[in-house]
Amino acid sequence: MGRIRKMFAVGVLAVVAAGLVAACGSSSSSSSASAVTQLAASKSDPRGATGTPIDIGYINDESGPVGVPYVTYGTQAGVSYVNAHGGVNGHPIKLVACAGDGSPETSIGCANQFVQAKVPAVLEGVDDGADGMLPILKSAGIPLVGGLAFSGAASTSPHAYFFDAALPALTVAPMTYFHSQGVKSIVYLLPDTTSNRFFDQKLLTPTAQALGIKYKTLFYAPTAPQWQVLAATAESMHPDLIGTPAALDPDCVSLFKALKSTGYSGKIFLASCEVGAQSLGARADGAYLYTFFWWPGTPQDAPAAKRAEIDAYASAMKEAGQSKWIDSNAAFGFADVVTLARVLAGLHSSSLTGPSVDAGVRATKGLNAFLGEPITCNHTAFPGQSACSTGVLMYKVDASGQLRLTSSGWVKPAGA
Repeated sequence: MGRIRKMFAVGVLAVVAAGLVAACGSSSSSSSASAVTQLAASKSDPRGATGTPIDIGYINDESGPVGVPYVTYGTQAGVSYVNAHGGVNGHPIKLVACAGDGSPETSIGCANQFVQAKVPAVLEGVDDGADGMLPILKSAGIPLVGGLAFSGAASTSPHAYFFDAALPALTVAPMTYFHSQGVKSIVYLLPDTTSNRFFDQKLLTPTAQALGIKYKTLFYAPTAPQWQVLAATAESMHPDLIGTPAALDPDCVSLFKALKSTGYSGKIFLASCEVGAQSLGARADGAYLYTFFWWPGTPQDAPAAKRAEIDAYASAMKEAGQSKWIDSNAAFGFADVVTLARVLAGLHSSSLTGPSVDAGVRATKGLNAFLGEPITCNHTAFPGQSACSTGVLMYKVDASGQLRLTSSGWVKPAGA
């Protein structure tokens, strides 16, 4: 997840983030009782999906500053999985793929390609240049869907829908959890950027005040952090918890090592640096992290229905020859395309258009997102965001170095 972490640490905190879902969901969109609604529990249909293919635009940054090709590995495996289980009401999904590189120019070119292909929706993996697509897609009546919004305008667009938690919620919800665990004082470390200072002022500080938590942010130079100095400064304040709500995996590792070298014995929070924590192994014992989906590496912590989805995901990835990427954000791409298939199946239409999909996604209410929590996509999940949910799952590294669920389930931001 390291590359995706860069989006959080460098740019995403500047954004008021993502969203999908709708409040006016009809019974059909809520239940979506189609072949894909219970994919994880079903056996492969030997006939597969034999209807007319549904073309879906797909963009992911395969290269560039934050290239994440493994998200596409998961997406491709997810398409194969959906199609092997009957597709969308018998219609296979076919990706009209366009490789992004994080630049608006490339994304604009992809948007024009999608319009020419007359796709009814565009699925975003990770695209830092997605804002460039929005005017073109809007003019053509084509909605943008995905997991997380990685660009500013997309995070608040009325015609964008993102299935995972709004990015502000991803960082505020953990503070709510720590408060529930008796934490009374927190020191967070963040890269010193204009966006992070805005984020700190408008979200983190007010949340801490509302919860009665004594809170301090230490900002550091993004290109040359002095981890020992930062750790010593944070430790000298004697807080109950020190950590970061958003950082790259290498930064999480460096922070953790520096804190341990000071003798700090309180709680440590390492954002969603799962790869960093795994690299530390048992040395990371006790560190807290969050995820926005049920972590595939420890299916035993998930409820039965989500264990079945994890098993289905792992099997599909193995079948696709992508076993090495199972415990990664390939799950992000896989989950998004399966969730999209569930949404489309609820529309019960033989002819999908951009406007019909836009309206159908917006009317989605309480739908079971693959590996995620129920989603509602009417842009009310988090104020001002196009996200469909607000919850995170809190994990803690155990003595063997495994990530184990420590929250009782989905944690919501205070007041959500």
